[in-house]
Amino acid sequence: RTSSVDARAMFPDAPEVIFIPDISDDETCERQRNPFGLDESIILRFYCGAVISVDGFRVGVLSVADTKPRSEMSLNDRQNLFDLAAAVSNLVRERRQRHLRFRKERANLMLGLNHNL
Repeated sequence: RTSSVDARAMFPDAPEVIFIPDISDDETCERQRNPFGLDESIILRFYCGAVISVDGFRVGVLSVADTKPRSEMSLNDRQNLFDLAAAVSNLVRERRQRHLRFRKERANLMLGLNHNL
C-alpha cells in the first residue's frame, strides 16, 4: 500500500476525505506516475478519495480521479463522496454480519447433528 495514491487514507490519523488537486504537484505522490496500474498513456492528475471503514478498521477507499488537475471540488461533492463511502461501509458491514450469522448457524447445526449421532 505504501506505493499507492490511496495509501495515505489508510493511516489511522488520515482525514476521512483526501483531496489532491494535482498529483504531479503533490510531493507524497511524486513517484506515482501511474498510481493505479492503468495504461501507461493515462496520467492521472486529480484525485479525491473517501475512506471505507468497517468496525473501526479502514478497509479501502472510494475515489474519483481525472487526467486533468482540478483546483476545486465543492464541499457538496466532497460530502457526496463521503456519503457514498459510508453507504459502501454499511453494505460491507451488513454482508459481514450476515456471513458471521450464517457461520454460527452452520456450526450450531453441525453440533446438533454430531450430538444426535
